[in-house]
Amino acid sequence: MFPKVSRANEPILALVCGLGRASRESRGLCMLQCYIDESGNNQGPIMVMLGVIANPLEWAAFSDEWQECLDMRPTMKALHMTDLMWRESDEAKERAARFYRILCSHVKGTVVVSMPLNDYHQVFAQSHPLFRNPYFIMFFLFIRCCRMQCPGMGLSDEMQFIFDEQSGIIRKLAEGWAYFLQYDPKIAAFLGEFPSFRNDKNVLPLQASDFMAWWVRRVLSDEIEGRPKMEIPWNFQDEIPFYWGKYDRAALQWEYDVMIGG
Repeated sequence: MFPKVSRANEPILALVCGLGRASRESRGLCMLQCYIDESGNNQGPIMVMLGVIANPLEWAAFSDEWQECLDMRPTMKALHMTDLMWRESDEAKERAARFYRILCSHVKGTVVVSMPLNDYHQVFAQSHPLFRNPYFIMFFLFIRCCRMQCPGMGLSDEMQFIFDEQSGIIRKLAEGWAYFLQYDPKIAAFLGEFPSFRNDKNVLPLQASDFMAWWVRRVLSDEIEGRPKMEIPWNFQDEIPFYWGKYDRAALQWEYDVMIGG
């Protein structure tokens, strides 16, 4: 059943309005964040890509509840964790816990891929210029990880990837797509459709990926810098299924050998 259209869920439903019921229920919409953590450590910067996944009907229901939480006093135009959590107050933590419970009610899973940039550059330094673009390589690895996890989430491997339009990586990804469309149709077919880029104030699930990326980044930086772990303001009995691919130098070398060897 197609849900009632609302101000909050209309941008999600617009993405899939031409699809049949079966596709709306089986296709994953993956909301993405990508960042480089510049925390001072012996490993150097760490690149992280995170995606939160649900089908379109789940994201539509999520959007309505998320908007209700944004409308609570004090009202918020959008959830950005850097704005909510900088004080680490009890009120902010309770609000964060409420947002997390909404996520748990609708999301099928979260996929994270991370790699130390120093290891990446050492492995790919002498490769084709395209492979020296860490954003594209990271997205390639991320797509593969997503497709491996799709059956466990009850989804087909037909996935639509959506970034925040402010992420600044459109050109970096476009370079890779153009190359593979011209020279390697097999990899181009594996990558699928070029990602969409949307405003997170309109497509509310993008705020969910920002929410999860903030926590992952905090956990990583606490671990790297030896700080006490920040208390998580929710009960992990409600935990969202979490899939994390950590690529060290050996894993990146294997990927490089496969790519170069065809």
